[in-house]
Amino acid sequence: MVEIDLNVYPIALFTLMVVVVISIIVVLFHLQNSNVLTARVKSFTLYFMCGLIGWVLSGLTKGSQPTVSISVDVVFYSLTAYLLFLAIAQGRAPKAVHVAMLLSSLCITLSGWMLETFVQQIIMVSVFGLISYAIIAYYAFDKAKNSNNLGESMIAFAIAMSLIAAVAQIAIAAQGAQPFLAFAVGLVNSSARYLLIGIGFISSLLIREHHLLESLALRDPLTNTLNRRGLINKWLSSIPSLRAGTPISAISIDIDYFKKINDSMGHDAGDSVLKSISEVLQRNRREEDIVCRFGGEEFVIILFNVEAKQAARLAEIIRKNVENLAIEVSEQSVRATISAGISTREHKLDIDDLLKEADEALYTAKSAGRNCVHLNPKAAQEQTQESSQQSSLLSGSAI
Repeated sequence: MVEIDLNVYPIALFTLMVVVVISIIVVLFHLQNSNVLTARVKSFTLYFMCGLIGWVLSGLTKGSQPTVSISVDVVFYSLTAYLLFLAIAQGRAPKAVHVAMLLSSLCITLSGWMLETFVQQIIMVSVFGLISYAIIAYYAFDKAKNSNNLGESMIAFAIAMSLIAAVAQIAIAAQGAQPFLAFAVGLVNSSARYLLIGIGFISSLLIREHHLLESLALRDPLTNTLNRRGLINKWLSSIPSLRAGTPISAISIDIDYFKKINDSMGHDAGDSVLKSISEVLQRNRREEDIVCRFGGEEFVIILFNVEAKQAARLAEIIRKNVENLAIEVSEQSVRATISAGISTREHKLDIDDLLKEADEALYTAKSAGRNCVHLNPKAAQEQTQESSQQSSLLSGSAI
């Protein structure tokens, strides 16, 4: 029968954690050479480096025999808690909270060498963990809630797990019968916390970069409105949720004589005009509407559940807002106007046909002298037919 020394397991755990933490640090050092949230990466790198030193020293001091002193563990537990707070809070915490966290970490660090009994050290570090990780959890969950990032949620979960472990340690150590069980709970929790925070933080960076690349692919960098690809994606994701017969209107907008502005005042002036007009469009949209820079000086607005007359009123409001807009460029005031064409569909929800009809109406508006709004005759006719049908139904009901 083969006998296994149970002391092999703690040694294996310490070795595993050292290897894992080193791997995380290597990845974070590599990320520091890129422009990926450099300040936050440095903060987490410092946290993991301190943790690595703690794991190595803890393993060396314990050796193959259990010890009744966890002074080294207490020191690095308090230091890493403060560094984790700095990495997660990232300037969002008031100065008073920073000072309180720093002073409590220093007090626990010094007390770790002063307390004589193992039980006292366990209870002290558990109480500190309960308080400090409650503060850290507040900022971690706030970050996870506002970022919509799974990696941040993993970090918040790891912090919450540390709170539960701290409560369990206090309960076990207070009984005094199984102090080493309380230590084992803390050891397992620390191991899991480092793993989850490491995976969570790296995942959060990857998810953030994915969102950034997706935004660059779907948005116009100058105006921050959707580009053509973004328009199609938004359209495809919105259409399935619409009921049959829901009216959809498109407003095709073109800046009048935009080339003259570029030629006479330079491209910086042209860019300022584009950004200012896009801001007007964004201010006058609903959350579900789509605003897109379709190309050059042309914009498109897609309005869901909006009939032709409503779309025409909105287009007229936008036209007047732009006409009254004074755009300051290099101490000069630039004025611009727009022409707009409108199309509405209720049955054939084909975006190409909808935009084609809006473009036809836009061409008519420009031919009519610009700085005006024109409704595509097909949209107007369809709207009239619908109104007539509704009137007939009402008359029939009255009869």
